Amino acid sequence: MHALELIDALGGTYVVAELAGVKPPSVSGWKEAGRIPDAKLIRLAPIAEQRGIATRKGLFPNDWQEIWPELVGPEDLQDSASAKPSAAEEHRKPQAEVVHLEAVAGAHA
Repeated sequence: MHALELIDALGGTYVVAELAGVKPPSVSGWKEAGRIPDAKLIRLAPIAEQRGIATRKGLFPNDWQEIWPELVGPEDLQDSASAKPSAAEEHRKPQAEVVHLEAVAGAHA
């Protein structure tokens, strides 16, 4: 869903400003830019979901699990088991191997 569509669906500039805890000119700037800052969208997403406008998963398709882990269900766990590791997981992986190697080296000393 495009930022302008979400803002309009939630009630317009003034309503979204109140919901997001900002002043209306900020929301007008988001509309002009065509993008709501992630920190504010994270705040607006549950409201949009509650009102049936959009889902949190739909608004954050790539990282909703990290933002709202309580939404992860059994079907998502199966999907993620066959999915490619995220950048964060890839970043952590070498560190775990280094710790493991250090533990092995310490055991032989």
